[in-house]
Amino acid sequence: MKNFPHLFLESSVQGIDWPPITKPRAAAHLAMQYQLEQTQWLEAEEIRNRQLQQLNLLWHYACRNVPYYHQRLQLLPFNEQEPLTWDHWRHITLLTRDDIQTAKDSLLSRNLPAKHGKPFKTQTSGSTAKPLTVWHSALTTFFWRAFTLREHFWQRRDFAGKLAAIRFINNEKARAPHGLQLEGWG
Repeated sequence: MKNFPHLFLESSVQGIDWPPITKPRAAAHLAMQYQLEQTQWLEAEEIRNRQLQQLNLLWHYACRNVPYYHQRLQLLPFNEQEPLTWDHWRHITLLTRDDIQTAKDSLLSRNLPAKHGKPFKTQTSGSTAKPLTVWHSALTTFFWRAFTLREHFWQRRDFAGKLAAIRFINNEKARAPHGLQLEGWG
């Protein structure tokens, strides 16, 4: 991982500069980058098998904890006790914007695992005249940051340079009409 961002390589232990002992959040992101780098070279069949294994966990969790998916399961030609197969997966239709707006709270988990972190809400700007309200957790934020960092690596961006981003943040604490200046990229 050439050109690793210097923001991760600051030591959190006074008197230890190199090799740095990073903060836990940075260490978790470094570990995720390592895993993504290693697993991208697996055989395609192995990647599909691991994806299906994760989809199985997600699907069974959703059927037990998300009312919308519990209802949807009743309409499918298989039941929750069966392991999910790729053929089963093809029967699960994608959610549309209208589905999400209609389903509202029935799409919320009744039992979010504690280790996923506290849930928080965001909303799209409504540029389509149909704003969406979606819920996130610390875990979804972690993965968003990990995949964004990976994309920066793929684009070979210079982490010593400056990053400008235009974003809408729907959070009273984060509102800054004249923008924010942050140390580093994240």
